[in-house]
Amino acid sequence: MRYNTKTYQGRELAKQQFNQLLDKCATIELDEVIDARTLPQNAARWLYLTMVANELNNRGEEYQVTEKLSNKYTKDLLYHVYWKSLQSVMFPNKKRLNTKEFSEVVEMIMVMFARLFSISIEFPSIESIRDEAV
Repeated sequence: MRYNTKTYQGRELAKQQFNQLLDKCATIELDEVIDARTLPQNAARWLYLTMVANELNNRGEEYQVTEKLSNKYTKDLLYHVYWKSLQSVMFPNKKRLNTKEFSEVVEMIMVMFARLFSISIEFPSIESIRDEAV
């Protein structure tokens, strides 16, 4: 069973269930449910990747597909080549990240881009996402 312990009622229901299981001398397994990444986190990721792509393109840099073929950087290219690759190394066999895991990938992608491209662009805050929506 899941209980939302952010509410008084949720905490009380969880305590009742827990006490019933203790009275039965039952074996209990507890697990914390961590929320999936949020829509603002998702929006911030795409904004960040767009900002990085714009910076690289403004510098005149291109992504080398092959020796003779190159592309301008796009948010989608950065996502599929760098973000997804890093995510699969950090969290193998996991398609959907929770908020904590997402933040860990953000920290590492910023380090990766700083080293690869000498770029230091801050990841957008939720406030900046809201400001853009207005």
